[in-house]
Amino acid sequence: MGFDLGTVSATVVLDDSDYRRGLSGLESASAGTFRRIAGYAAGYLSVRALSGFVTGAMAEFSKLEEGNNKLKYTFTELENEAARAARTIAQTFNVSEQTATNAIADIGDLLTGLGFEQSDALRFADQITRRGIDVASFKGLDQSETIRRMTVALTGETDSLKMMGVVIRQDTDEFRQQVAAIQASTGATETMAKAQVILQQVMRQTKNAEGDYLRPDAPRTYAQELTDLREAARQFNAEIGRQLQPITQDMVVKARELLSWYNQLTPSARSFLNTVAAISTAMAILTRTGIGRSIMTVGSPG
Repeated sequence: MGFDLGTVSATVVLDDSDYRRGLSGLESASAGTFRRIAGYAAGYLSVRALSGFVTGAMAEFSKLEEGNNKLKYTFTELENEAARAARTIAQTFNVSEQTATNAIADIGDLLTGLGFEQSDALRFADQITRRGIDVASFKGLDQSETIRRMTVALTGETDSLKMMGVVIRQDTDEFRQQVAAIQASTGATETMAKAQVILQQVMRQTKNAEGDYLRPDAPRTYAQELTDLREAARQFNAEIGRQLQPITQDMVVKARELLSWYNQLTPSARSFLNTVAAISTAMAILTRTGIGRSIMTVGSPG
């Protein structure tokens, strides 16, 4: 039997063309699908990023708001002086307003709770905050955490100071004698006297760090610049949060009212609403897919 090779060859070419056309169509459809998926993903990520930014901004503003309130009610007799001290620290050491305010307020709250007069508490708070920033700069530590450790140490919990290279021995005769001397000369309680002795020892053992942040003859390190950047970002977020606060607070109030209303419903009413919400969500998802659109088309009259 003879074969017409020209015909066979033409047939093979024709089949290959059909295959390539089909493959091209598949690739186009896949590319279109991918672009749609990428578009949805980009939109989702954009919304998620915006939501994260707003959440972060409101968190920083909340810290500032709470710090201001704590400062106000801790230093009731020296509110202006305390606020001025916090602003001065923020401007001098390039820390955010909320970092400086919360540091002064937290230390003042602790010390007035121990029995110190507000004037003494403010003086010690300013001293501790400044030294804490210097120690953090000198040893490459976190500012807020360093200040917190120094603050907690005033209660007698001094173990956390070891990471700063500070060791306080409260079981020595020298420590007890210093406490007794302060009690005798000032009439302070034992707890107050211990806090003062601990502070004195902390200041003495960290003397090499004094003025480190503002040291004029030392070049700025990467860690210092990074810390300043972080604090600047916190300040920026707090300012954005301040502008968003009226809107977000109103949203939170309305959401709380809605949830309170829901929680007061009877179990059967809540079950009905849950079912309706689930169906509505499912339909919303389906309408975004090809299957959902097909269902909607089939179900349409005419």
